[in-house]
Amino acid sequence: MMHFAPSDSAFRFAPILVGALVAATFGSGGTFGVRTLGTVAAPAAAPVCQVLPPPPRPVLPEDEDTVLSVSPVLEVESSIPSGWFHFRVMEGKSTVAEGYSPLPQWYVSAGGRSLQRGHKYHWSCRVRDLSGWSPWFSPHWSFHVGFEVPPPEPKLPQNGAVVFTHRPVLMVKPVSSPVQYRFRVLEGKTLMGEGVSEFPFWLYDGEPLKQGSRYEWTCRVEEPEDTSGWFEPMWSFEIADVPTADGVAGNSSLGSVSVTVAPNPFSDQVTISLSQGFGRIVRLDVYSADGRIVHTMATGSRPARRCPLVWDGRDQHNRVVGPGTYFCRIQSESRQEVIKLTKAN
Repeated sequence: MMHFAPSDSAFRFAPILVGALVAATFGSGGTFGVRTLGTVAAPAAAPVCQVLPPPPRPVLPEDEDTVLSVSPVLEVESSIPSGWFHFRVMEGKSTVAEGYSPLPQWYVSAGGRSLQRGHKYHWSCRVRDLSGWSPWFSPHWSFHVGFEVPPPEPKLPQNGAVVFTHRPVLMVKPVSSPVQYRFRVLEGKTLMGEGVSEFPFWLYDGEPLKQGSRYEWTCRVEEPEDTSGWFEPMWSFEIADVPTADGVAGNSSLGSVSVTVAPNPFSDQVTISLSQGFGRIVRLDVYSADGRIVHTMATGSRPARRCPLVWDGRDQHNRVVGPGTYFCRIQSESRQEVIKLTKAN
């Protein structure tokens, strides 16, 4: 009988074979039915999915619309029956007003400020329910804030006119309600002068305008709680060769100057008296409220202190004018004045 005895090399390789078998068993997830004691296989983690509400749909103001209120109402529609609506109004990249409402409507003034007329804004909204905030509706809608008060109608100087004075009188057609009139004169984009008047005219009092230069002017009306836009396009005028009698001296060098009108209101005639400091009269014109020259009372050079001027309430054709408001422009060698006259009947 023959006996088989394992060789030394078999004993040397036995541990290696056992180790490989164990590693293969655990690495293959128990292919051979072997599990690690005390462990439980964990199920794969399910992805978390949070469903947010859809964004609301914009309704008013419509995209690119013009609104006349400085506090417009923003309105949206939503499939969410109840929740909170977050509104936001922006100008460029800046937020100018925002607020929350339990209803799909919101007044901009509730955000703490009113919008500015003549400006363009864009707006958006989102809604919240129990799952969280929806996205903002996109793209944002925009609107322009217009003017409720119409701009005044320009009268003088007429568009493209040549003006023979360094300090012209600007005049617009008067409006019915009590307002203030704000005038501007520009050279290109440079503001040369700005003034406010309770009458529909303004005697330019900025830096003396230059001969041969062209200027533009505009006007708006201002109420206590509102304002109109500037009339557009602006009218232009050119300064012609102005006689020395036009006078561009500053008022500070003229001393005490006064204009006396009596009676005012008047029925038959009115007397206009000027103090000595006014200088020599060059021209005196009476305008109607709509900017028409009604009567020229004086031309040429005469001392103001020696000749009070009397207007008998008649026009250039010797016809009696009707009752109403008239404006008298008095021009001397050194200054100009505009006074208001009221004819009673």
